[in-house]
Amino acid sequence: MSRAFILLALFFTATACGDDRRPSDAIADAPAAETVTPDDVAPETGVSADSDTPESPPDTAAPDAALDTRPDLPADVWQAVTLPACDGLAPGVEDCHYRLLHRQAACGGAACSRLIVYWSGGEQGCADGTYDPLLERWADSGLTVACAQPFTTSDESGRYPYADELERMHHLTRRIREHAALAWDGRYLVIAGVSHGATAPVAAIASARAFETRPEVWTGRDGTAVILFDGISDPARLEATIGRMRDPGCGLWHARFVGRYAPSAPLTHACDNGACYCAGGGRRWEVDTTVVGQVGGPDWPASPYTCADLGSPAQRIHYRVVSCGGGQAEPCGALGDIIPDDQQTRFSDALSTCPDLSVHYSDHPGCAHTLCGAWDFCGGKRAREWLDTLGW
Repeated sequence: MSRAFILLALFFTATACGDDRRPSDAIADAPAAETVTPDDVAPETGVSADSDTPESPPDTAAPDAALDTRPDLPADVWQAVTLPACDGLAPGVEDCHYRLLHRQAACGGAACSRLIVYWSGGEQGCADGTYDPLLERWADSGLTVACAQPFTTSDESGRYPYADELERMHHLTRRIREHAALAWDGRYLVIAGVSHGATAPVAAIASARAFETRPEVWTGRDGTAVILFDGISDPARLEATIGRMRDPGCGLWHARFVGRYAPSAPLTHACDNGACYCAGGGRRWEVDTTVVGQVGGPDWPASPYTCADLGSPAQRIHYRVVSCGGGQAEPCGALGDIIPDDQQTRFSDALSTCPDLSVHYSDHPGCAHTLCGAWDFCGGKRAREWLDTLGW
């Protein structure tokens, strides 16, 4: 039995006994024997980039004297790094972590031309090796790989709007690039992740227009791709959907979704509880609403972002957006959908209006949210093959 199933079984056993802890956003590290439908390809269309270019703020992390004496990256050995209190960067005070692996033989005995930074789901499972089996498949296919998490615990990862993780994610990505300097030649960068890890990077990038203002960290020299497995693009609409479902497992998920923004975390949706978006509860829902061009409604805010916030005037950014539908399982169960497909399709459709972005949508209706991105059956291998179609 995979680690994902073990952890999920423990979680659902605990909640059945009255444990009020919030679930993590996702765990994805193992394949499931599901039938996958053919990918649907979205056209490459869109809107021209905004001409206003905000200045890039300085990296506010404490100076690190160790950078000039960073360790080499030996082939075939995972290198685990913990940054205490994430070198003083907000939000929170927890450590942040990454793991790095280079398969020199898979890259012809030299530095790889591609680096993938794979962001953990909300359980924050990189540090304990949860994602190692998956990322070893990526490494075997010719990429230097890094698994990154901006916090240590699932509880902490559920406390803040996703966009607030920008400086931690920026710092981690910068450190990974520096550590991997002898194993990656800097040409192609892949930013990927599942659930939380397919949500926070997009909100962070958009909030800073990072591809344009911080290209030395967020882009590859010759190309940049973003691969998102079952991410969230409209948290207010999500909490309204999940909070109205009759599946008893959805209550804790609704509490986590709302608790990121509001002072309380109700189990069900209501417009008079002072917590849900339609009740005027909480703050800053809009910074995580990444459906570019979205107009506000009763259950959701307008998105503050445009095509330019998720693109670059210097290069074409390639997006692959992946949905996992959970088959016939209970929507909020261990093998269910958890994040409905419209969270990915509406994001993908909006990006497809941007002429300077390349957008590809892929649907895996039989795969559980917790297994989205698994190599053989839930999108991992197909995403890797997609990189080849880019000429990388």
